[in-house]
Amino acid sequence: CFSSVASVHILPQMRRVASGTRFAPPRDTDGPATEEEVALWIATWSTGDSASVEGLSLTELGVEDDALRPVVAFLLRLPATGDFTALVRIDLSGNMLTSSCCEQLAEALSALWGRPGRGIRHLSVASNRICADGAALLARGFLPKQDQPPPAVGGIEVDGGLTLVLSDNPLGDPGVEAVVAVVRLHQSPLALFVSGVGCGGKGCQALSECCDLLLGLDLGRNTIPDDALTKLLRAPGPRMRHLEVPQLSAASRDAGGSWRSAATKCGFARALADGLRAGQAPLRVLNLACNNLQDAGVRLLADAFAAQGPVALERLDLSTNALEDGNALCKILVGAGSHLAHLNLEGNHLCDLAVIALSAAVALAAPLQRLNLARNRFSDEGMKALADSMRYQCDNASACSPKSATESTLREWLLQVRSATGESWEDSAAGLLQLDVSINMITDRGALAIAQALSQDGGANLAYVDLSANSIGAAGVDALIACVRANHKLVR
Repeated sequence: CFSSVASVHILPQMRRVASGTRFAPPRDTDGPATEEEVALWIATWSTGDSASVEGLSLTELGVEDDALRPVVAFLLRLPATGDFTALVRIDLSGNMLTSSCCEQLAEALSALWGRPGRGIRHLSVASNRICADGAALLARGFLPKQDQPPPAVGGIEVDGGLTLVLSDNPLGDPGVEAVVAVVRLHQSPLALFVSGVGCGGKGCQALSECCDLLLGLDLGRNTIPDDALTKLLRAPGPRMRHLEVPQLSAASRDAGGSWRSAATKCGFARALADGLRAGQAPLRVLNLACNNLQDAGVRLLADAFAAQGPVALERLDLSTNALEDGNALCKILVGAGSHLAHLNLEGNHLCDLAVIALSAAVALAAPLQRLNLARNRFSDEGMKALADSMRYQCDNASACSPKSATESTLREWLLQVRSATGESWEDSAAGLLQLDVSINMITDRGALAIAQALSQDGGANLAYVDLSANSIGAAGVDALIACVRANHKLVR
């Protein structure tokens, strides 16, 4: 479809607001889109509203190389016709494109840089069949030449830069090396997504050598030797804002399929901690999901955040890492909590005691707006602690933890650490807005606690809460329904 895109952020926080014309290909069958169908679709496009269109999306339609030719011809005409001057985003992911179409597509992409300061700034060809030579051709056409004006700052991508998504194509090391060579030749800062492309040691080495040009990097689901990965994790350049390395530690399993040794896992975390401690990369997004870090690895990261000083991190994904220690997570929130808005802890082993400890830090983490605790192991006591923490997070009050001596000691320790950083936790945000506690062991008692927190005088500002797949009975459901009806702040 064609859509007007008011705002696009790279990666999971992408947000689209449609305000212009939308077109869908005229499909009579469920098979791959043919060249004739695509040509008919293009013929229906009106140029009357073209000035507001920023994105072209032709995804998951089974488009093959021949069927892409009408799109290439359309793009080649744009510099001469002056239509669609706002077009800066093309998404061709989830099709059956091969390297054979890349030369013509690259020619069209290069021609679009002839428009005044308006080349394509976000190109996605993820989940196709493009090999190393095709990826290099696309990179040459996508990136502006040195004699062309750079993208204007303040656009739709990270720091006004470019985004090239090549994930889930059979690039291998040769493809990654070829793309990196083009990036270094053009000297164009960009965010590069190469997850699941078969990148190994040589490709990782090449990426390490161009970190100074990378605004973002997604390297997940590749099999990379420890030494090459360690060098990369210690080399984020000063422009790096977004780093995704999910399922890397788990990718290098032994023949028996077991997790790596504890020493190796800590080595992964230690290398990343060293990079964070160096402070060269002011990361805003960090994805470490599915790496089996365990508590020892999280403690290393927490120490690195604490040593880094003011942290710009806004999103942190620690899902599926076999985490059990709530105190280690408290240290993460204290060290990275000055801007942290999204925290994903899904699929860990957090019990009631761990969530009680985490809740004390949530109360102090004023910017935190989204918290995912799905698929853990806590029940009503943990839910009650979370409900209490949301009240105090929104009220700008001191964190109130349960009354046992252990939690009281934890609260005092958190206050001391926060005080030592010289930062204030005065709440300028609305507190938690989204909470996912699905697939745990919460019963009516936990549901009543969250319902009380969500009542009009409860103090919490949640707009979305997921309590599905728990053990909540009729009493808990009735309390939640009554709370939703009484509190019009709630959305779902």
